[in-house]
Amino acid sequence: MIGAPTIPEKVRRIVPSLGSSVDGEALGACRAIGRTLGTAGLDFHDLARAIPTGSDLVDNIHEVRRPAPKWDAAQWRSASTRPAPEYRPSRRKTFVFTPTQSAIHRRMALYCRNADRGRLSDRERAFIAEISTSKRELSVKQLDWLSTITDRLDMQDRHP
Repeated sequence: MIGAPTIPEKVRRIVPSLGSSVDGEALGACRAIGRTLGTAGLDFHDLARAIPTGSDLVDNIHEVRRPAPKWDAAQWRSASTRPAPEYRPSRRKTFVFTPTQSAIHRRMALYCRNADRGRLSDRERAFIAEISTSKRELSVKQLDWLSTITDRLDMQDRHP
C-alpha cells in the first residue's frame, strides 16, 4: 500500500489481545496500542490506513505459526498455584466482621430469642431463629435488623 504509515511492530504483538473475552484486558490492549501509536507520532486513523483492503491484501503465508504448547500434569498443577493476575480480583471470601464481633451477634440473637415473650412478629421470630442457629456470618443488613430488634426489646425491658 503506497503512502501507508509504518506501524510499530509492538502494535502487531498487542492486536491479538483485543479479542480477549476479559473486557479489562481488551480495553487495556486498546489503550496500549493508542500509547504506542502516540509515541510514534501516529493515531488510530493511521493504523486504519495501514490495513490493506481489496486489491492491497497481502497473503501472509510467510508467517510461521507455532503449535500450542503441550502441558503435562506438573505444569497444570504449577499453573493453578500461580497468583491471580492484577486485573482479576481474588476469589477469596472477604469477611466483614471479626470472629469476636460474630460471637457478639450470636449473643444478641440469643438474647432476642430468650426475651421474645410474644413481642416479636412472626417474621422477626423466624429471622432470629435462623441466625441464632446458623454458623455463617451476618450481612450488614441482617446486623442492622438484628440491632434494631435487640434495641427495641432492650428498651421495652428497661421501661415496661
